[in-house]
Amino acid sequence: MEPGQTPKPGVVPPPKLHAVVYICGDCHKESEIKAKEVIRCRSAAIGLCIRSARPE
Repeated sequence: MEPGQTPKPGVVPPPKLHAVVYICGDCHKESEIKAKEVIRCRSAAIGLCIRSARPE
């Protein structure tokens, strides 16, 4: 569906995936990670990231 179009009755648009901010436990950089992505720091390449508690 294009932006600005009205959805048809009975058709549910797919949910928008929002990114969650995680902080690397090694290098302390913030990374935005979307649903179904591997929770891994792109800089340090480790799998130890902590979900940030900051409000969206």
